[in-house]
Amino acid sequence: MANVYKSKKGIMPAGLLAIAVAVSIAGCLLSFVYLKINQVCPVAELCGLIALGFGALMGGIAFFLIKHMKIRSKTTALIGIIIGCFVFTVFKWALYVQWDNEKFIKNKPMAWDYCEFYYDFSNDGELSSEIMSKADIKSYMADMKKYSAYEYFETLYPGGASAYIKDIKEANGTKTTIKELKNTNSFDYFYKDYVIKGKEVECIIKAYDMTTKEYLEYIGKYPDVKYLLTHPKEFFDDIKFINGYGRWSIGSRASAIIDSEKNNNVKGFSLWVVWIAEILIICIPAVLIACKRAEKPFIESENQWATLNESDGFMLTAPVNSLVAATSFKTNPDSIFTYPHLNSRPGLAPYMKLKLYHSKGFDENYTCLSLYTYVPKNKNYSEKMFVKYVAVDKDFVSRFYQHCGLIPPFAYTPVSTTEAPTMEAINDPMDIFNASFDEVKSMATTSSGMMEEVSSLMADEKSQEDVLSELNS
Repeated sequence: MANVYKSKKGIMPAGLLAIAVAVSIAGCLLSFVYLKINQVCPVAELCGLIALGFGALMGGIAFFLIKHMKIRSKTTALIGIIIGCFVFTVFKWALYVQWDNEKFIKNKPMAWDYCEFYYDFSNDGELSSEIMSKADIKSYMADMKKYSAYEYFETLYPGGASAYIKDIKEANGTKTTIKELKNTNSFDYFYKDYVIKGKEVECIIKAYDMTTKEYLEYIGKYPDVKYLLTHPKEFFDDIKFINGYGRWSIGSRASAIIDSEKNNNVKGFSLWVVWIAEILIICIPAVLIACKRAEKPFIESENQWATLNESDGFMLTAPVNSLVAATSFKTNPDSIFTYPHLNSRPGLAPYMKLKLYHSKGFDENYTCLSLYTYVPKNKNYSEKMFVKYVAVDKDFVSRFYQHCGLIPPFAYTPVSTTEAPTMEAINDPMDIFNASFDEVKSMATTSSGMMEEVSSLMADEKSQEDVLSELNS
């Protein structure tokens, strides 16, 4: 089986942090524009395309960082982009909830109306009625705390507590039970979230003359992004409330019906599905773009991304079965030479193309195979990559260029593993292992004559004593 490229890099902390921070910040800023467009866009399909573009842009930011910071770890890219998507998704939701709450504040600009204190703390229970005296507020509040919400509705609500539970669910999706009503005193059930504990009477009196915004800031509960992010329970309660009532209906994407008790808005399970789909439409493209960029071949010896050559000169006839072709290529890359080269695209017929990632000197190379099929609807070809990043040597690259009728972009001489002996070696008179019998006999005779000549010379040579005697004489 052929070697397939896989980065040797593990987690790259600097790259992970850069992707997470950049995508988080960019996503949070873009959320303002995205939500504004969604408020006015009347077509659900167009909103889906905008969400897709949002995700693609986030992926593009990650793509840029991965390329220029040389983040060649798919795991690093994946973790970084997921963190970034999570951060801006939470922020986007908090911003959406803030703007949704501000619609209610705008519709009920005075705190006395917004908190609905007038039901229990005005003289006649009407919005236009005067507020009770401080003593009466304190007394009535004490009575409300004595009785449970269940007793309150049984006494004052038409149809009793059971009718209230049914009506409130139909009105805004709020779910409650008889047990919950019995375990909560009536004051806390209605007003706990609108007063400061220990200063209930003072809060009710102040609410009579304050705007809703002023009052919510006074009690420290103005539902802006900062407050929602630091109070996750209230944040999620608001999301559930929105989900229970819905904010738009099919055919009227931008509508926000708030005041009617019954509506045909998309809500409940259906709205959860829409929200989850929106998150996936945004995040999946971002993740795919980032991960595909990070997994591309990197030449560690050059500290550079591999150069891509996807020339149309690398077109080949299409395989009958791409799965078989993929298996064969991974087992033996030379199997590609069984597919004839194409000088041009074969009309509307499918074709195969090889993509080559290489180092500067073509000493490290990785190949991909893709099948291109013509799509009449788009009047273009669709690409399906069925082999990714199979390593090949320099010899393969040279032969593939020649197979395609191209001149290799480098000088290369194949090195043979078995070399034939040279003529000098064959004609060597002392090579007795490759000589014939007559040649061996001749070599022996020649060697014998040479030995006799050496012996004769040694015999004629004067000894050391003779030389000394001649010198002394």
